[in-house]
Amino acid sequence: MKTQHIHLINQETIVGFALLLLAAVGGGAWWAWQTTTPKSVNQTPIPSRVEKAPVATVPPTVIPYHTQKPSVMTVPPRVIPHQTQKPPVAKVPPRVIPTPLKTSTPEINQPVTQLQAQIYWLQVTGEQIRLIPQEVALKPENSSEVALKTAFDNLFTSSKPSHLTTTIPAGTRLLDLQVTKTGIYVNLSGEFTQGGGSTSMIGRVAQVLYTATSVEPEARVFLSVEGQLINEENPLGGEGIILTEPLTRQQFAQDFAIQA
Repeated sequence: MKTQHIHLINQETIVGFALLLLAAVGGGAWWAWQTTTPKSVNQTPIPSRVEKAPVATVPPTVIPYHTQKPSVMTVPPRVIPHQTQKPPVAKVPPRVIPTPLKTSTPEINQPVTQLQAQIYWLQVTGEQIRLIPQEVALKPENSSEVALKTAFDNLFTSSKPSHLTTTIPAGTRLLDLQVTKTGIYVNLSGEFTQGGGSTSMIGRVAQVLYTATSVEPEARVFLSVEGQLINEENPLGGEGIILTEPLTRQQFAQDFAIQA
């Protein structure tokens, strides 16, 4: 055991001596190389394998991310008018054209003429026969023709006053009435000729004549029955009353004893 320990010490001593010798030889060689090799003034020492050469610190360049857009200079947008927007138009004041003054006389509103149509009844006193008028209600602005038709409708259909009478047969109708420049044409139904004597015939003709001329007393009347004109050739009724055509108030009063 002691012998083995001594042997280990001898080995360590030998190894240590060898290392020192190697270091001395290497150091001498390195010194000799340094003294024989010319030195450069600006020669940079060669770093050893363990020591790293210093690296200059350079700030890293920042590379923008792909999604990051480069900065763009902001330019105010140009306003383009819409197609439907019309360009401004300069307003021009309208030209005023003076209206010529009217030299004519201004119209004056005339009052509406109210026609006064009448129907006639008979008043018998003894042998004397008299015509009694009765007013007929009419609408304003009615024509003479319309007013007379309304009057005849009242004469043939309305009830007579109690103290007056009529000789016009019941059922008599107005078939037609026309107002022209030549006169008033009255056409009655056939009932007008039925019944009664000469006095009755004269009375009924007088009622028709005065009713037809109530709007215009001077008018002439042409009396027909069922379209046949009553005149000298065509007397009225069975008694044969001859009438002179056209009929007028003045002529009738001279021919027959009837007062109005």
